[in-house]
Amino acid sequence: MQPTDVSTGALVVVGVVALLCLIGPVLVQARWARGRHWLWTSFGLGILTFAVTQLLTRIPLITSVLPVLPEWRALLSHAVLAALVLGFSAALFEETGRLIVMSTVLKRHRRTHADGVAFGLGHGGLEAFVLVGLSLAGVLVLGIMVKMGRWGALAATMPPDAAAALATQLGGVSVLGAVAGGLERFSAIALHIALSVLVLLGIVRGKAGAAWLLAMVIHGGVNFIAVVALSVLGWPVLAVEGLLLGVAAISIAWVIRSRTRFPHPVPPASAALSDGQSPPPSPR
Repeated sequence: MQPTDVSTGALVVVGVVALLCLIGPVLVQARWARGRHWLWTSFGLGILTFAVTQLLTRIPLITSVLPVLPEWRALLSHAVLAALVLGFSAALFEETGRLIVMSTVLKRHRRTHADGVAFGLGHGGLEAFVLVGLSLAGVLVLGIMVKMGRWGALAATMPPDAAAALATQLGGVSVLGAVAGGLERFSAIALHIALSVLVLLGIVRGKAGAAWLLAMVIHGGVNFIAVVALSVLGWPVLAVEGLLLGVAAISIAWVIRSRTRFPHPVPPASAALSDGQSPPPSPR
């Protein structure tokens, strides 16, 4: 099966969105951490948390282990139940990982509002890199090969069914689809930053359990509503993205307002020196 010609404009948008998903969070973090290089530690811990809770545990579990169970396959046949389980399982794994890492690995003098933002950038950034950036980069490369007349040689290296499925996918590449993917990732990163700040604030104020539970309900609820709206209720993609942008706006507003809720302790001299800062001046 020969894919229909891929729109050049769509490929340009795919390339832009792929680039933003691949390097955008790092560029934002570089600006956020300017003059505060210790924030890269929090950014890296956010990356680690997503990698462990999703790439190394939850995703292999739901794609390789659970599908052998008849009960799991039966559950997935019910769209609403599947959305509920998948949405809240992601929240359970990720928010629990966030709580554990922030409570144990993140040093006490680094549990600040800025660290929460950096943590969320790392967590959501890796998710955008893996789930959207790499996928769109692959679509871009394949689309360019179609434009160059190399589809026949490429299809010959794949089983017929796989080639047909890929041709259908390439034929469906559109500006709207690429933009929707980019907006969805922007909203997800904003939510991850807000949830990271929420959990960290709970830890700082001695209400870690309540913050974890609230973060899990918000995270799972957003996942569930978005999937049901798109797959069950049949909302247009732009309507769902509009809903998620509303979530992003609320998330950003919360992150800004929550800054004053964090205490501002003066780090000990040893911590300041470990971060490459000068020790506080001695009293005269």
